[in-house]
Amino acid sequence: MRRRLAPRVQAPPVAPLLRLRLAPRLSPVLAPLLAPLLAPLVALLLAAPVASLLSCSPRPIGVKPPQGDQQSPAGQQAPEAPPEQAPPEIPPEAELPLTEEAAREAGRPIVRVGLLVERPRVEARALGAVAVLDITGQTVATIGGPARVDASSLEQGLELRADGEIVLRTEEPLLRLRGSGPLARWRLKDNEYAGDLIVRRARNATVTLVNWVDVETYLRGVVPWEIGRPGVDALEAVKAQAIAARTYTLAHMGQWKEQGFDVWDSVTDQVYRGLTGTSVSTDPAVEQTSGLVLRYGDDLVMAYYSSTCGGHTSTVQDVWARPAAPYLVGTRDAPPGGPSWCASSPQFRWTTSWSAHELGDVLRRTLPAELGPQWTPERIGKLRELEVVERDTSGRVHRLAIVTDRARAEVVGDRIRWVLTPAHERNQILRSTMFEVENVRRDGKLVAIRLKGGGFGHGVGLCQEGAMGMARAGYSAQEILTHYYAGARIERAYESGGMP
Repeated sequence: MRRRLAPRVQAPPVAPLLRLRLAPRLSPVLAPLLAPLLAPLVALLLAAPVASLLSCSPRPIGVKPPQGDQQSPAGQQAPEAPPEQAPPEIPPEAELPLTEEAAREAGRPIVRVGLLVERPRVEARALGAVAVLDITGQTVATIGGPARVDASSLEQGLELRADGEIVLRTEEPLLRLRGSGPLARWRLKDNEYAGDLIVRRARNATVTLVNWVDVETYLRGVVPWEIGRPGVDALEAVKAQAIAARTYTLAHMGQWKEQGFDVWDSVTDQVYRGLTGTSVSTDPAVEQTSGLVLRYGDDLVMAYYSSTCGGHTSTVQDVWARPAAPYLVGTRDAPPGGPSWCASSPQFRWTTSWSAHELGDVLRRTLPAELGPQWTPERIGKLRELEVVERDTSGRVHRLAIVTDRARAEVVGDRIRWVLTPAHERNQILRSTMFEVENVRRDGKLVAIRLKGGGFGHGVGLCQEGAMGMARAGYSAQEILTHYYAGARIERAYESGGMP
């Protein structure tokens, strides 16, 4: 664990104080002469007790931050979280990431994170001075910080402004903004980021903003937003999450190369909020597993994870139209003869319902988006029932029929969650496909639909709530990972410290 440095304290100038104290006793001639000589000694004496007090100040412990109602990676839905009890921690200057050159020398890969993609204009606030580099790495301009920096696309090239004033117009398709000094950070979207920012001209006269940062610093901004900030009793689960997230990142390098980055900062890949929310309860897990990844054979595993599996994980090809993987096979998530590891999750069991009219309105919106524009409201008609056609080996609904007075539509796998969007929840998609259907009728007429379900997310790979249950039962990060990714092994991808 890295020790947090005490904040710098701005002490009052010592020489003027000495002049005030010496003036009553010394002549006006001697006081100004002696004050500069005694100032260093007095400053040392004054600073010592302040520094000792600061070094003993307690560190704020973060709590699990609020998580989104979307999915990551590739379909994980994050659980609802308790309200914040402490402000997010922003690390001091000693915690800033490696520069690109230092990261490469240390063997740490660089990841490009898409922050703002194909926007008419992008903006970030530089907290310190900025060097503007061209595509060759040459400095072409400088900006004194702090400053509001924005970029837009020209007919050919880019325009860069600082506090509204034009800094540079160039035909280059890409510029790199590099902060310098202890305030080499950026603020945008209510978050703070370290590393460089890349401004890239995109299609249709838009621009894309990318965070260029080493993988370990990136993971510090991912882990607390994916698994939360549990207590020390769940540290092994957070380590497992860090290894899974690192593996996911390295396995997906270059997947969005057409857009100029590797991963999105959102639920499309992994939630990333830079330095915002980094915590003394999650940073040690990243540091202690630095460089460690999961492999099956010679390949990095596809390290999917979700919030709550509901007692049984999923097999990957049952959820998405993707190749089978021997380490992503559904399994009972419990000790022999015991309750499910994730049974304490508030999402372990749930109920949601719609009136027949509400679900009809939902389907008239979601079916055309899922099955095609030919599914017009007229073709869909009036809902009569939901019918489970097929379940997979985990018990999840694999094929669901939507029966109306005019048609019958079938939806497969995890896409069911995008079609049955809740009417009375903040979640934008259904929590899980592990559910039973109750078509509620009155006098033979459908009046409501009720689902009784379990779990939160797609259920493929690591179950975050289950991992925390295993950690609290004494299992190690390695045991947790081999439980959820059967046959996978932990290896070091690059030398950068970590678990023995």
